[in-house]
Amino acid sequence: MSSIKWLCRVADEEAFAAASAAVLAVPNVPPAAVRMLTAAGVRVSNAAVMAAALKQQLGAEDWVCARVQQLLHMATLAAQLRSPAGTLQIAAAVATAAAGAAAAGAAAAGAAAAGAAGQAPLLGLLDLCDVDGQYVELPWLLLYFMHPMHMPDLLRMALNQRDEAIATAVAGYLVCEDTDLCDRAYDPLEGDQEFYKVSLLDDQQGAQQPDAAAQLQRQQAVKVQLLASRSQQLQQVSPQLLNELLLLAAARQHSRLIEQLLLLPGAQQLHSSTVAALLRRAVCSHSNKLHPREQQLELLCQLPAAADIRAEQLAGLLLEAVTRQQLMSTYLLQDLPAAAQLSSAQVKAIALPAVRSGWWTVLGGGPLDGLLHQLTPQHYYELLHEAVLVATFAGAGMLHMWCGAHCGAPVPASMDEALTNLAEPAASDALEVIKVLCIHEAAVDVAHEHVEQLLLTAAALGNAGALAVLSKHMSGVPGVEKETHLQLLETALQLRNSSVAQVAAARLWLGVDWDGISEAVMGLVRTDDRQQLHRVGSTMRMGWASKCMYEVLQMALQLRRGGLVACLLSKRWSSPPAAAGGSLSAKHLTADDVAHLLRLAVRNSCHRAVQQLLQLPAAACLPYGGLMLVEEERSMLGKLQQACGSSAAVWWSRRSRWAVLVPLRPPPQHQQCSSVQQTQPADQQQLAQLAGPQQQAQLELDVDSLLEAMMSGQHPSSTARAMLLRVGAAPRASSSLSDEEWHEVWEVHDLLKAAVEQVPAGQLQQAWVALLAQSQFVAHVLEEDADLLPDPRIELLLAAVHAACVSSWTASLRVLCQAWPDVSSKGAYQMTAAAVQLGCLPVLQLLLTVPAVQALTAGEVTSLLRWGIHSSSRGVLGDTKACVLYGSSTCTQPPPPGCTAAHAEVFAAVCKLPAVQQVAGVQLVGLLLRAMQQGNVEAVQQLCRLAGAQQLDTALVRGCLCFARVVGSRPGREAVVGALCSLSGAQGLRAADVGELLQLYGGVDALMGWAAAESEEAGVEPAEVRLTRAL
Repeated sequence: MSSIKWLCRVADEEAFAAASAAVLAVPNVPPAAVRMLTAAGVRVSNAAVMAAALKQQLGAEDWVCARVQQLLHMATLAAQLRSPAGTLQIAAAVATAAAGAAAAGAAAAGAAAAGAAGQAPLLGLLDLCDVDGQYVELPWLLLYFMHPMHMPDLLRMALNQRDEAIATAVAGYLVCEDTDLCDRAYDPLEGDQEFYKVSLLDDQQGAQQPDAAAQLQRQQAVKVQLLASRSQQLQQVSPQLLNELLLLAAARQHSRLIEQLLLLPGAQQLHSSTVAALLRRAVCSHSNKLHPREQQLELLCQLPAAADIRAEQLAGLLLEAVTRQQLMSTYLLQDLPAAAQLSSAQVKAIALPAVRSGWWTVLGGGPLDGLLHQLTPQHYYELLHEAVLVATFAGAGMLHMWCGAHCGAPVPASMDEALTNLAEPAASDALEVIKVLCIHEAAVDVAHEHVEQLLLTAAALGNAGALAVLSKHMSGVPGVEKETHLQLLETALQLRNSSVAQVAAARLWLGVDWDGISEAVMGLVRTDDRQQLHRVGSTMRMGWASKCMYEVLQMALQLRRGGLVACLLSKRWSSPPAAAGGSLSAKHLTADDVAHLLRLAVRNSCHRAVQQLLQLPAAACLPYGGLMLVEEERSMLGKLQQACGSSAAVWWSRRSRWAVLVPLRPPPQHQQCSSVQQTQPADQQQLAQLAGPQQQAQLELDVDSLLEAMMSGQHPSSTARAMLLRVGAAPRASSSLSDEEWHEVWEVHDLLKAAVEQVPAGQLQQAWVALLAQSQFVAHVLEEDADLLPDPRIELLLAAVHAACVSSWTASLRVLCQAWPDVSSKGAYQMTAAAVQLGCLPVLQLLLTVPAVQALTAGEVTSLLRWGIHSSSRGVLGDTKACVLYGSSTCTQPPPPGCTAAHAEVFAAVCKLPAVQQVAGVQLVGLLLRAMQQGNVEAVQQLCRLAGAQQLDTALVRGCLCFARVVGSRPGREAVVGALCSLSGAQGLRAADVGELLQLYGGVDALMGWAAAESEEAGVEPAEVRLTRAL
């Protein structure tokens, strides 16, 4: 018996019910065991008892007795439920508790016992519910007899069950249609009446022997009584009780029960706070079943209380729905009346998750389409701005992201696509978000300056795809000024991004003017970026192609870039594909252009350039195809080098009035230091020696003699100083000069230009430059139409910068900077940009002492930083066959380590300018992204030390960390991650963000075959450790 008692305790009721037939077939079961098994759940059916009796099975009478006791239990339970308070057990329980009360706490114990006894009939009713999965067979007899007063307690007890099936069935009993209720309940009621011998009607009506008509009348009476009983029970479910049940069901996550309860009449009187809580629960539910959630939301949104939900509550609900990408939930919620009361800031906060996740369907013609009209133009601009950032960080629209130049492992051909898919599987949808926002009606109201700022943002980030979408679909783009498009093109060239340059140039329908792009093109020449120079030809008009080609070649020869000149003049460059249209074609060069370029090539020892120039069609117009000119220049170069005692190349200017110097007969080497007086007549020398300062000031200007003395290697004499300084002469206004005097002014200016460009670097050049810069003639040049004409000092200073960078002699440049301390901001920027592009640290350090350079704006410093990243990362230096004409710019080879280190010092020097601390926001992010693409870890670390970097918010820092996947080596990426994690914005990273980043880095490592040992060997802290410390 003890074993049977133990089994009854450990096994559940369903197990005993399933084994009922097998247990009843066991003969001679002890009566005590029969009672225990019956209580445990063994069901005694009529068929089983009859089968045992027919077999004359021993002990069958015990099972019959147990069946009779079960019948008596059902009758007793029905009688208790029929009573308003279950008096049969409550009275006994109360009497027992009161009789046993002897202590101070006996009254409380009695009340508890009474409450438990009062719930016993309801527990018995719930125990008789037959649950089969989601289907529940209700004990219709007990529900029929149950007093309406018991319905609230029954609902509470059913709802407190772990399984919601019984509670849902009870609620379904209350809300089902009358016909459905009668069809479902009548047959079970008749069966229970026959089985339990309980009359459904009163005794007099039940005693009558029914005929067919009476039977039909009786059925109708039972149904009427059933509906009346259900109606009375339904009246006990008050709005207060329903509110309590709904909140409890929401807390227990009983979704199907909530749907049934919402169909009750009391739901029409629910409070708005309850409806809002139920809506939040439905939206925030983690269930993957869409239909129950949508059906529940639809029921809730149809309630009268849903119209009273406040705008703040609806904003939170919509934010959750959009964040979880629940399309139908968003549709239902945005139809509520409170949606019209949402502020612009609330609508922006709701739309941001859709933008960040690339969920464009909810924006374009979706549920949020109408809400976007409530955005102010400022907030709409911010939404578009965020969309451009999201697309950039995800890699959508970014071409050639992967930095493979410093990567030792083989780079997959589709590395950019792989990196994009690793970052965000739906990255392509980010561009769709931008397009949807651009074509929306609300985009028309975006301010003109904001449209320009969006275009500049896309260009600064290097996102050609985003720029193309904005340019094509944004309604305000046609009104953008040409200067803005030129700025876009210049930014693209500074970043060495041909895709962005192509998109920006496409908006310039009339072509690109040389004056608007010359600075950027010359920057490409200084950085020796041959690929971009070739691509930029497609943006040029045929009308000025000759001028562009000539100036590009002249600059390249002055900088001794013979390989670049040879590449530009090669057949592959001079005959571009038809798609290029007008390009940097050498066929537009004239014979005079070729002659001057040949002189420069000979004097700068660019032998390959000479060979290419002689092959041009225009060279055939020169004597002997240009060979005579080459021989003459070689002869003159040898004589001039012998006269100056230097092997340095001599610089020439096409604008100089001495395009070709006459052959000079310099004195022997030991006579080079004699003054210009030795070549003058004796009487003029004597006059110069005896004349006083006033007389010397009146000496006639002889530019030819000054030029001859300067080019023959002689230092300035007293006569030369008297000619140029005019000591003692009264200063004259520029407006009072005659035409002849103006001619002399420009001759002296050209003489200064010749000293800067043609005299070899050294003390001789420094002496002549110092004398000419102090001349009153040059001062008149600077005063002429200063407001209308370009400052002539800029050209001279740029020439001095070029000469100083090539020769590493900065004394002449220092003299000019001291003589003209008030140089314009434009000139200061151009000089500094040239030094940065050429990577000359001594020249840059000298320029940093100029006040105008220290006063550069944040925009100008940003351009310098772009050039610094451009120059200090990768470029084709010298002659190499790695130059892929029509391929990706990422195919270029890295520069030598020494060159990289020198340019890194230049970049660090630029970061010391005062305005660099004002570089922040998108401009700084664009610099960081470009530095990562170039594999320039040092530049990233320098930028992260700026004040603006500490102002980047968490979203921008996280985006930069995501973009760090493009760095072409694991140690480099770890160093970049370490620099970014030092920013203040990294402190806001969540654990989920860190997990996603580590998963992203792990995908790149698996793709490239990188191991953690690489970072350890390089002494770099792993990203896992650094990111974890940032939490």
